[in-house]
Amino acid sequence: RSTLFPYTTLFRSQRQQQYEEALTDYQHAARLDPNSAVKYLAQAEVLEAADRLQEAMAAYDQALVRQPDYAEAHMGRASVLIKVRRHLEAIKAYERALECKPDTLFAIGLHQYARMHFCDWNGFDAGLERIAAGIRRGERVAIPFTLLAMFDDASLQYAGTRIFVQGSEPPKSHLPPLAPRPVSD
Repeated sequence: RSTLFPYTTLFRSQRQQQYEEALTDYQHAARLDPNSAVKYLAQAEVLEAADRLQEAMAAYDQALVRQPDYAEAHMGRASVLIKVRRHLEAIKAYERALECKPDTLFAIGLHQYARMHFCDWNGFDAGLERIAAGIRRGERVAIPFTLLAMFDDASLQYAGTRIFVQGSEPPKSHLPPLAPRPVSD
């Protein structure tokens, strides 16, 4: 997730020139199908990974204009908001993602972690129990470093980390294939 997040992991290891190439591809795809929320999400993820946060936020917002219940776009917005230290807005974005899709990857843990940064302790214990219960069920509810901040139980941290790692092999992409780029002379 960036916190995010699982969708930008591929781009994090790439050089800046590759960010630009990927961004050009996604911008071209968005022009071909301007109503596609998925393509704006992909563009936003590349921009976020390239640390172009204002542009990333605008692209996440465009994805949400096209599909207001797009949990992954709300998660992306939350990720950017955390990076610019707008924690209250990030908490609301995580909450919206969970409303749209309660099993959004890592949303429960990231929401709790954002609340910790904002010193919002209302329902803190219930939130921890929800995360612990999810880990016991083998669900991908929290990323490892957030677990370190929330739990002093090494076996729970270990179990959550194993769940995270087991789901780390290259995921099937949630993004459709891109149309070929036009060849310029």
